[in-house]
Amino acid sequence: MLVLTVFLSASRGGVLGLAFTSLLLFMRRRAGGSRLLYGAAVVLLGTLLVGQVVPEQALERLASLPGLGGESGSVGSGSLERRGYTYGVAFDVWQQSPLVGVGPGNWPYVRFVTDPLRSSAAPHSSILKALAEGGLITLALYVVLFIVTLRALLRCEHAPAAMARAGSDGLAWLVSATRIALVSFLIFSLFADLWDLIFSYLLFGIAAVLIQRYSPFVGQPAPEPA
Repeated sequence: MLVLTVFLSASRGGVLGLAFTSLLLFMRRRAGGSRLLYGAAVVLLGTLLVGQVVPEQALERLASLPGLGGESGSVGSGSLERRGYTYGVAFDVWQQSPLVGVGPGNWPYVRFVTDPLRSSAAPHSSILKALAEGGLITLALYVVLFIVTLRALLRCEHAPAAMARAGSDGLAWLVSATRIALVSFLIFSLFADLWDLIFSYLLFGIAAVLIQRYSPFVGQPAPEPA
């Protein structure tokens, strides 16, 4: 049902994020006939549900992805043009102060002054917003935060002793799920304003707790099977 809400929202970035997350989940599983059959059944069922529940206007908007149709004048094509225009404005704002940006929270004002259309709308890209408001320094700090967090989670996920302890806590699934969510979150940040949302603090907070809990077991020998 939560997957359906992505299609009901007609968010093309959401659909791309959903597809990328599904790919990550599929790639981490061992290839097997039963799982492939199960995956095909899920895709078929999802396609039928989307076709029956999602309004035609939303499907038409989703079909206007770059390179997948989306003729001029179709539903959603104007949105793509506006987003491309906004990205250009964000780049112009960043060029005003490439190193430190125009200041946190100053995007609406600076865009209103810079944009000939006098719009103060969001840039629809966390990466561009960080670049415009904080420059290369802020964007680099965000990238370092993602890299350090993901590397620490991967170390825990690939350490037998750490995952054995996580399994005994019933949280082995959460280590993998948090890592996948962070990767998807980073990719989706290209197309949406996410880094200012409280969910980003929640996600990094969960990651920090998991790393603090299980990183001491990284490098220890795997426990003997009972």
